[in-house]
Amino acid sequence: MKCERCGREASVNIKALTNGVLREHWLCGECASKAGFSAGPFSISISLKDLLPSMTSDEGVDLVCPSCGLRWSQFRKTGLLGCGGCYDAFRGRLMPLIARFQGGQFHRGKRPSDQQWELKRLREELKAALEEEAYERAAVIRDRIRALEGGVPPACP
Repeated sequence: MKCERCGREASVNIKALTNGVLREHWLCGECASKAGFSAGPFSISISLKDLLPSMTSDEGVDLVCPSCGLRWSQFRKTGLLGCGGCYDAFRGRLMPLIARFQGGQFHRGKRPSDQQWELKRLREELKAALEEEAYERAAVIRDRIRALEGGVPPACP
């Protein structure tokens, strides 16, 4: 694919859904950066400024952040919030935007594996055994921890 702006080889694909219509754009890294998009594989930086026009200018009231004085209308133009208080001041209008942008309102990322939970539990149990001076039990727990850390299942007792 070729960059829509300069004709060089495109490396960034941008898809925008506006009023139910999917638009697709191809840009080179330089043009994408100039447009406010990042071309890096781990740094996705989509410009909220480009998403905001699709929002209806609901509510004829222009909200203002009490902490920094930023107006909702300014945020709509720039896509940038002024401070942490803006999240609270604009919560009612931001949450639908964030939900649409991220695909939901809740984080559903990685969580510790069962093995990590087991290691944590065993370490706490080992600490308790040492405090009670139950050294034989502590040695068994220590061996189970080593086996889990090394990926080798513990021997049957």
